[in-house]
Amino acid sequence: MIRFSALLRTAALVAAVLVAPALARAQGAITGAVTDESGAALPGVTVEASSPALIEKVRTVFTDAQGLYRLVDLRPGTYKVTFTLPGFATFVRDGLTLEGAAAVTVNGQMKVGALEETLTVTGEAPIVDVSSTAKEQVVTRELLDAIPTGRQVWTVAVTMPGVTLSGQDVGGAGGLQQTRMRAFGTVEQEVTMEIDSILMNSVHGGGSTQQYFNDGMVQEMSVQTGALSAEVQTGGVRINMIPQTGSNQLHGSFVAISVPNSSFQNSNLDDKLRNFKCGPTQAACGLSSVNGVDKIGDYNFSGGGKVVKDKLWFYASSRTQVGDTTWPNVSYLEKNRIYVQSGRLTYQMDSKNKFTGYYERNKKTKSAQSPAIGTSFEAANNRPGTDPYEMAQIKWTSTVSPKLMLETGWGFNAIRFITAYQDGIRKVRGTADWFRVVGHRDLGLNTFTVAGTPETNTLTHRNSVYGSATYVTGSHSFKFGGLWSGGPLRSIVDANGDLIQQYRNGVPESVVVYNTPFDTRTDTNHDDGLFAQDTWRKGNVTMNLGVRFDYFAASVPAQSAPAGRFVPARQFDKIVSPTFKNLSPRLNVSY
Repeated sequence: MIRFSALLRTAALVAAVLVAPALARAQGAITGAVTDESGAALPGVTVEASSPALIEKVRTVFTDAQGLYRLVDLRPGTYKVTFTLPGFATFVRDGLTLEGAAAVTVNGQMKVGALEETLTVTGEAPIVDVSSTAKEQVVTRELLDAIPTGRQVWTVAVTMPGVTLSGQDVGGAGGLQQTRMRAFGTVEQEVTMEIDSILMNSVHGGGSTQQYFNDGMVQEMSVQTGALSAEVQTGGVRINMIPQTGSNQLHGSFVAISVPNSSFQNSNLDDKLRNFKCGPTQAACGLSSVNGVDKIGDYNFSGGGKVVKDKLWFYASSRTQVGDTTWPNVSYLEKNRIYVQSGRLTYQMDSKNKFTGYYERNKKTKSAQSPAIGTSFEAANNRPGTDPYEMAQIKWTSTVSPKLMLETGWGFNAIRFITAYQDGIRKVRGTADWFRVVGHRDLGLNTFTVAGTPETNTLTHRNSVYGSATYVTGSHSFKFGGLWSGGPLRSIVDANGDLIQQYRNGVPESVVVYNTPFDTRTDTNHDDGLFAQDTWRKGNVTMNLGVRFDYFAASVPAQSAPAGRFVPARQFDKIVSPTFKNLSPRLNVSY
C-alpha cells in the first residue's frame, strides 16, 4: 500500500532543489517604457511596484538604455507603481489590479520639475496583455462566488471559450463525478494542473485524473488554453490555482448551498417512457425512473490569520459536498459525499525570502455505482473512501536582487480509491458461493444484477521537484529551469467467479472472463523537463523565444500473480520501456 509515509520519505528530495534548478511557472508582470515630455527614452529611472501581495512589499527595478523596464513573477493583487528620477517630477500610477499570468503595460511620462513634485494617476489599468499571445482567462474570487458552476475546477474551466468536458453535469445530476477537460483539439492527458505554480497532476489516467480541489482555498484561478510557453510540457488546458494566504487580521467565510429534496426538480417520465417495448420479442424495457437529483449540498468554511505578526500566517478550510442522485430503472439513491480539509502556512523569513507549505486531504464515498441503467443495488459497486486523496507542497521564493529571482519547491499528489462489492457480495475464492454469485449483464434489457463488476484498488502518487531562476533587464526577461517528476501506479483487481455472465433478453449468450486476481505496478521513473525562455521587447514588438527538452522513462518491476480460474500462476520479469527525448522550440510574437 502507498501511504502518506511515502510523502515523508520523499520530503528529503526538497534539498536537491538548492543545487538543481527546475521548472517554474509564470505569474503576473508589469512592464512598460518611460519617456520625457518630448517622447525621448529615459534610462536609469527608478521604478517601484508596491503591494501587500509582495513578500518584500516593494519591488524595485531600473529602466535600461531604451527606457524599458519589466517587473516579473508578481502575485495577484492591487499595485502602485512609482517612477522617480532626479530632476524630474515623480510619477505615480495607483490602483492597478494584476491577475493571473498577464503582463500589464504601464508607461510613465515624466516632466522636468522640482524634486518634491508628484503626479499621481489613480485607477485600474485595462488588463490587456500586449506582450504575449497566450490565451488566458483569470477567474477572481468574486467571479468564483458569482458564477453558478457548482464550485468544481472543471465546471469553472468549461465556461472558457474552446474548453469542453468529457461529460456535462446538468443541475447536479452528475453526482459530484469528475469530468475531463480538453480544448482546441488537445486531449485530456495534456491538462496541466497547478497550485501556486507547482505541478499537481497525478500519474493515474495518463495525468487526466485530478483531485477534488477545495474551492474555499482558492484566491483566484488562471485558465490558459493556447500558445503556452516553454515552461509547460504540453499544449492542453493549463490551470493554476492561487491559494488564499492568511494575514495579520483574522478573517473567514462560510458558504452553504443546499437543495434539500427532489421537489426542486421536474421530471420528463411519462407513459410513453414507462410502456416502451424493445427488441424482436417486444420485451418490456420501459423506464420506472429517470436520472435526477434528490439532494445537493455544499458546506465550506474557510478562515485565516496570524500566528506571528508580520512573520507567520495560516489559512485553513473544510468542505463537505453532498450529491444524491437517481438512475433509470433503479429504486435506490446513489449517495455521493466528498470531504476535504486544507491548510496553508506562509513564513516570511525576511524581506526577500518567503516559504509556504500546503496540505490537502480529501475523501470521496459513493453508496452505489451503477454500470448499467437497470442495475440492482447488490450489483452496484460502492466507493468506501477508506483511502484518501492527498496533496502537499513546499515552496521557497527569493528576490535576490531587483534583477534576479529564485524559486524552488516540491509537490506531492496521491490518488487512492477502491471500487468494492456491496456488503455480503464478496465470496471466498473457490467456494460454491464464489462460483455462483457473479455479475449478470442482460444486453437486451440493459440490466445488471446479482453482483457488481470486478473490485479494484488503485493507488498512485507523484513527486515533483522543481526550481527556476529569472533574470530581468529592461527589455529582456530570461528564465531557465527544470522539473523532475515521477511515481508509481498500482492496480489490484479481483472478481467473484473471475467472470461476468451475459444474457440477451433473459437467454444466456456469452461470458466475459478475467485474468484475476492480479496486483500490478508500473513506475514513471522520469517525466522531466528543462527549459529556457526569453521575453524580448524591441519597440512595439515582443518576442517570446523558448526551447524545451523533455525526457520520459518508465518501467515495470518484476512481479507475479497467483493462479486464477482461467489462468495459471504467472511470473513476469522486469520490463524497461524505451526512453523518449524531445526537443521543442516555442516561439510567439506580438506587435
